[in-house]
Amino acid sequence: MDYTGQPQADSRVTVVLERVTYKSGDREPAVEQLAQSDVTTGADGHAAWQASSLPTPVLSHPRDDLRWTDARSRTTRRCG
Repeated sequence: MDYTGQPQADSRVTVVLERVTYKSGDREPAVEQLAQSDVTTGADGHAAWQASSLPTPVLSHPRDDLRWTDARSRTTRRCG
């Protein structure tokens, strides 16, 4: 995405899938990197990526979360 939020075609993006675990009493959650890859956006500015060989279970507690991060722009979003 550009600065106005428009998708950009043919852009290389590094995607990182992280497990975020919240523990009682901790100020910050524990973050574990599960997978990482570089993808290139298509003509419509979108890209898809499928992680393989993820640990099981990926989420072990109802308060756990998954998120992905665009390493270049440091944009982080929740999965799902």
